[in-house]
Amino acid sequence: MFCERARDDLHSTIGPHANKLKGKWKPRRIPNPHYFEDKYPYKMTPIAAVGFELWSMVDGIMFDNIIITDDLYVAEHWAAETFDLKRELADRETDNMITRLFKYTNKNPWLWAVYLVVVGLPVVLFISFCCTSTRSPAVVAAQRDLENRHKYTLVKLSQEGRQKTRSS
Repeated sequence: MFCERARDDLHSTIGPHANKLKGKWKPRRIPNPHYFEDKYPYKMTPIAAVGFELWSMVDGIMFDNIIITDDLYVAEHWAAETFDLKRELADRETDNMITRLFKYTNKNPWLWAVYLVVVGLPVVLFISFCCTSTRSPAVVAAQRDLENRHKYTLVKLSQEGRQKTRSS
């Protein structure tokens, strides 16, 4: 039932030309009096201007500074003066502080020495003052001698106390 309806719909849309539609489709060729074949397409007259009309429905797509040249040096030099600067500016706006700091440091390697002094020196000083002993060997020896004298005095006093309790 469905196939018969589809076949009837197809014949009604194609019309009386249905029997002519056999084989691979080819476009009809019509004569064009203005057609010519360019044997040397690379031999062009100088281009005075180029026009572009660019439409985009997506945010963040930018078209700017279009150059047409056959000289690689001119293209690279022009890109370094325009595109690279704009890309760096856009990257700066999106990067966080640490990423920008590392990028700037990679451009100026001498800053690693500044970071070492500014960050490394306080860390080393903090560890050396807070986590190590400040006593010299002479101070340690004097403290042991004082402790030994104190112990000796305590032992002597306890012995005298025992003797007094025995004599009484």
